[in-house]
Amino acid sequence: MRLRALPTGDSTREFIAKHDRLYVVENNTDGQLAKILYTEFPDLAPRIISIAYADGLPLTPRWMTAAILEQER
Repeated sequence: MRLRALPTGDSTREFIAKHDRLYVVENNTDGQLAKILYTEFPDLAPRIISIAYADGLPLTPRWMTAAILEQER
């Protein structure tokens, strides 16, 4: 799911609720969007996993895959 605006709506809640884990991939060091989702949906927060990193370069598919697989261990 690609979020394009805040605040989020019912469709975001439904999307999170129907998945066991939601990886929020962010190109920043703070994981800001994940924190917003934790606040908006505290009952679903355990399903939300932040994958955030910034080194000044675009995130690569290889990095995203490795980061998610690391969380799955």
